[in-house]
Amino acid sequence: MYKKSLIFNHKSLIIFLILATCYLILTTEANASASSVEVYPPIIQIKAVGPVSLQAQILIKNSGDKNEVFKISIKPFTQTDEQNGKIRYLKDEEFKLADPLMLQRIRILEEDSEISQVELAPKQQKRLTMIIEIPDGKTTSDYYFSLLFTSIPPLDSEQKNKSDILTAIAMNVLLSTGEEEKANIEIEEFSTTLLKEGGAIDFQVKASNLGDQFASVKGHILITNLFGKAVGRIDLTPVNILSGTSRAVPSQGETFKAVWRENLIAGLYTATLSLQFGENGHVIKETTHLVGAPIHILAVSLIVILLLLIVRNKLKHRLKR
Repeated sequence: MYKKSLIFNHKSLIIFLILATCYLILTTEANASASSVEVYPPIIQIKAVGPVSLQAQILIKNSGDKNEVFKISIKPFTQTDEQNGKIRYLKDEEFKLADPLMLQRIRILEEDSEISQVELAPKQQKRLTMIIEIPDGKTTSDYYFSLLFTSIPPLDSEQKNKSDILTAIAMNVLLSTGEEEKANIEIEEFSTTLLKEGGAIDFQVKASNLGDQFASVKGHILITNLFGKAVGRIDLTPVNILSGTSRAVPSQGETFKAVWRENLIAGLYTATLSLQFGENGHVIKETTHLVGAPIHILAVSLIVILLLLIVRNKLKHRLKR
């Protein structure tokens, strides 16, 4: 009985070692085949008056360990309904470009040759040039598009290596053509919960771009106490707001909100939002209020006071007797 059990354990051990070895081999091959591409800069902002030929330098790098070929394409986009900076690509029927030929005026060059795809050896990087021909005209128009680099698998990849993973990375371009207009930004929302105990205090900040060109917005929230003394500051993440859209302006590390972290607050506080935008650094402001109400401390204090009153009344009754 003991020998059978020993043989069974040996067989189990051998099977386990075989499976573990296969797992390690497969994992190594999958990791080795995974590709990685980087594109810099991640976003380009251009404002120009035609006629002009614009140039922008692009750095693309293959950080993987195998040869990669990337197809280059252009995809117009708009903001999603989430209003947090995420984009969605437009369908063909949604194209409503002021210049229908604008996308055709964009070329990608490697050295002096126009290309529609780029090949990179492992660890290789290349500098590409994006050229945009802006025709004559003073009509103000915005164009938002991504320059997409999508990997092309080798023709025999299915037969040789089924672990090939298609990768894609985008570089976003915000392009304004025509005479630059004065930015028209409004604060759509600035609010918080009226009563707070402390901890993470959330502020909802949303700005609207009523102009015809995209605008860059940055700012901060200053919190003061009842005596006007500054007790907190929230630096907001700089964001781009597309024309005719609204967007949440969060603090760093957040998606929708600005957060003030304070363990304990008590009394009346005033929060002042300052947003800066435009070439001249125009600033708009809005205020809101909150009341620091440490409910737990107040509740404990109230209980203590009630207990003291009860004890006092009992002592009075005893003394009268």
